[in-house]
Amino acid sequence: YTKGDFADIKSLGCDHIRIEINFETTDSPLPDFPLSPIIAGCMDEAINWAEQLGLKVILSNHYNDFADATYTVEQTWLVKIWQQVAERYASKGDVVLYEINAEPGDKISAANWNTVAAAVIAAIRSVDANHTIIVGPVNWYSLDNLNDLDTFSDTNLIYAFNFFRPLLFTHQGATWHDVDYNTVGIPFPYDAARMPALDADAVGTPIEDEYNLYTNTSLGADCPGTVEYLQAQIDKVAQFASSRGVPVWCSTFGANMSDVEVQDRANWLQAVASYMSGKNIPWCHTGYRGDWGIFDEDSPGILKYNVNDTVATALSLTPPEKQEYEAEPLFEGFTIYN
Repeated sequence: YTKGDFADIKSLGCDHIRIEINFETTDSPLPDFPLSPIIAGCMDEAINWAEQLGLKVILSNHYNDFADATYTVEQTWLVKIWQQVAERYASKGDVVLYEINAEPGDKISAANWNTVAAAVIAAIRSVDANHTIIVGPVNWYSLDNLNDLDTFSDTNLIYAFNFFRPLLFTHQGATWHDVDYNTVGIPFPYDAARMPALDADAVGTPIEDEYNLYTNTSLGADCPGTVEYLQAQIDKVAQFASSRGVPVWCSTFGANMSDVEVQDRANWLQAVASYMSGKNIPWCHTGYRGDWGIFDEDSPGILKYNVNDTVATALSLTPPEKQEYEAEPLFEGFTIYN
């Protein structure tokens, strides 16, 4: 990614970029866990680009190995790392936000995760009183676990969740925690005439139950193959925000493009994005390029050539007028490695 990509993202109508970082991969030595200078340099550059372009950057730590047996050790390095990050950007203007850990999994209890989160929040506040901190629940940021989060005393927090429901649609042709969703060509909303047969490998597994639910429109808002189901799920988040009096943010949502009709994918994206916006829930789409992105499948992902207008429009983004690519010789030097 370059500053040009950031400018392209801004031109679409986006106001923030979420950068996924796994601080744990730096192999920082005990006991101080010094921040990797390579990661620090990359963060500096991204934040400077965003500042120049009028975007915000969310620094999102991605570490999914929290467990009840080891969380105190993991808390120690997480506190050390975030204290360094916050100290580094404490004097920065309103351009950077700290997402302390995206999607703590299902091996740590809500109570233990609340302990970790409180310690990290306190560590950040010891050096940075101003920047917004983002915290989400266990079980991979499941919206069903939002109420398990403490109402932390810090008032400059955003509470996060993700949205990939129903997995039968969003992950068709993909994998979710070692579960292969091999039934592809699933329409959204559910359409009996276009519904594919269940993949043979899914027969007798929990995926078969998901498939049967998806096709049972008599369930109304409990049928995952309907717009009403998506809205009912998002309503749970809106209720949480209202009852707690806290801001919320959808950290990531989207649907894999493999083996799914573009219009079906756009139907799902439009239903989710527009309803969240109507509920004043800001969101971040899960990808820019790749199988979860906004470009034509198997394209290099260059905005003026390859953006998928149907997908971009479904997200209420403003794609540029598409140009035809013409190969031209390069007459100027360029940077191979920086």
